Amino acid sequence: MKFKQLSIAGLLAAMHMMAQAGSPEGLQLVVLGTPGATGYKVKVEQFFTAYDADPTGFDCDNRQLNIQNTVQKSLKAITPDLALAAVSDLKKRLSFSKAISKYRDSDHERGFDGALLYDAKDGKLVFYGISAWDKKPVQKAELSTSELDDKRKFNLAICRALHMPVLQAP
Repeated sequence: MKFKQLSIAGLLAAMHMMAQAGSPEGLQLVVLGTPGATGYKVKVEQFFTAYDADPTGFDCDNRQLNIQNTVQKSLKAITPDLALAAVSDLKKRLSFSKAISKYRDSDHERGFDGALLYDAKDGKLVFYGISAWDKKPVQKAELSTSELDDKRKFNLAICRALHMPVLQAP
């Protein structure tokens, strides 16, 4: 009897951990740019267009991204301003993580696994990876404006921002 209970408890714990790791078909991301980073929107869009065309070329520190789709615009309760506030304010982080995980529409039945926010700051393009799992820290990667045309460095900066345990492919 105890073995059966332990087995069930173990199975439930494993299912919970798998649910936190993103879905097997890939990750659902919302991508947001601050008003100050509008000039970089095309470069970020190019990254995801290239990824969609051939995801095998996106090795990030010996980890492979597995992104199913992205929404590259603000949504109700999911805006660049809210995401930027979530980077430095724990209470707003909890609220933002809840908003992205609970988001539902006809194309998203289970919400988002995380958000990629980009901002221009002090001559750098800064990427923030914000997990829907609020227990994980916000990931940050920076790229100087002189490195923007280096495709490898640009891709690596985005990949490093997305190196959140909840966003790693299962």
